[in-house]
Amino acid sequence: MILKLLTRYLFLAFLSIMLFSSCATIFNTPFTDVNIYSDEPVSISVNDEYRLPPDTIRRISVKRENKLLELQVDTDSLSKTAFIKPKNSFAYWLNLNTSYLIGFLVDMNSDKRYTYPKFLEVSTDGEVDILTARPFPKTLDRKNNILKFTPLKVVGMVNPSVELAWERKVSEHFALQVMGSWLLPRVLFANYKVEPHINGYRFAVEPRYYIDQTFGGLYFATEIDYLRNDYRIGDYFGPDPFQQGFDYYFHNQIATYEEVGLVKETLSFNLKAGYQTYLSNRIFVDGYFGLGLRYKHTLMYDRPWPQNSACYEDCGINFFALRDKTGEYFTVSMPFNIRIGFIF
Repeated sequence: MILKLLTRYLFLAFLSIMLFSSCATIFNTPFTDVNIYSDEPVSISVNDEYRLPPDTIRRISVKRENKLLELQVDTDSLSKTAFIKPKNSFAYWLNLNTSYLIGFLVDMNSDKRYTYPKFLEVSTDGEVDILTARPFPKTLDRKNNILKFTPLKVVGMVNPSVELAWERKVSEHFALQVMGSWLLPRVLFANYKVEPHINGYRFAVEPRYYIDQTFGGLYFATEIDYLRNDYRIGDYFGPDPFQQGFDYYFHNQIATYEEVGLVKETLSFNLKAGYQTYLSNRIFVDGYFGLGLRYKHTLMYDRPWPQNSACYEDCGINFFALRDKTGEYFTVSMPFNIRIGFIF
């Protein structure tokens, strides 16, 4: 009986490892779509297997394999052949999250590990360029500005705000974005013992470089961000430091609850990567993630007994200790969010 249970357990364990460790083999289909765009109608032959009639937008389904994708482009005046290299798919790299990286071994010899660029553009001279996003409609070529709103900031748990950003096209690959936000008086739907009465603002400047074209596709950016925030908190204060532990001072009524004010200023320098594309002829979506260094300077005021120490500075590390810590110091900055924009 025990042997049967052990055998069943080992079989289920092995099956689970195989199922959840070969992401490309399981999740990728044998074929993938490639979108091809051109300014003028062109005829395209795919791997010498079939020919597409002249058009400006088409989608082809090609087999995943470790083989060059051959595209022959024909117009009235020229004929050119392009070879597109396959690459490892996103599902294949998900194997980094599997136990002991077993998924890489399972997917190593599978054609499903491969994919081709999602977007290709054929120029007027027959050259085929790889894009990170679909090209813009011609109606957007002369639009140089995008006004953006960050909806998740309104319901954010840290520094909730109404945030607007303006991005201006500088050249074919460069753009400049400026952002300003007004901090809301409180976190929406939060229960406070002391109403924070938040009063502050944020401002940022961000030059961007787009891989394909300005306003579209993958981009990299640097950001300088300044924030000023004046708010109120309530906390227990006692002798500095709490040498006997907080419970001792609290139960002996040595620690007292006080309402105080904080003024916080931060200056951040961030390196960011993001992806921006259009949802319609006017609406854009912009998602980004960054990592950087932040300088913080926080002062406390309105303290009845300034000689006492706040509990959050002496009672262990927690969210409030990190948020409300006074003094001057450096910390890590990790901006990430999604913006909705309108091009004009």
